[in-house]
Amino acid sequence: MNRIQPNFETIYRIFGLIVVILLIILGFSLMFSKYFQYIPSNFRFFIGVFIIAYGAFRLVNIIIKFKNKTNEEDEE
Repeated sequence: MNRIQPNFETIYRIFGLIVVILLIILGFSLMFSKYFQYIPSNFRFFIGVFIIAYGAFRLVNIIIKFKNKTNEEDEE
C-alpha cells in the first residue's frame, strides 16, 4: 500500500505563482480596462501600479526562495 505524499512546498509555490499572476492581471485590468470607469483615473492608475508592484515583489521573493532552495540542495 504505497500512498503518494503531496509535496506541500511545491503546492504552496504553485499557489503563490497563481496569486502573483492574478495580481498582475488585476493591476493591468484596473489601469487599462473600461470596466472600472466609475473609479477616477488617477486612483485607478495609483492602485494599479501598487498592485503590480506588489505582485512583482511577491514574484521576486518566490524566485529568491527557489534559488536558495536549489543552492542548498546542490551543496549537500
